[in-house]
Amino acid sequence: MAVRDSAALVHPQRDVPAEDFCFRMVTPREALRAQCIPDDYIVTGNGTEQTAQAGNAVSSNAAMWLGECVTEALGC
Repeated sequence: MAVRDSAALVHPQRDVPAEDFCFRMVTPREALRAQCIPDDYIVTGNGTEQTAQAGNAVSSNAAMWLGECVTEALGC
């Protein structure tokens, strides 16, 4: 499946009607940051591929929580 731009940041400006707001697409690095992936983590591929990887990632804090739950369930 192809990935296309689907997330954007809105930059509101004072005294501007909502219809005139400016926006830009979220960069792959911003999408990775939203998943709590550190900036020094290397992601390969072009921008579309990096965005897809960020979208398919499990955030670091969720992965840690899941690991702790499994450890507790196993009595480790």
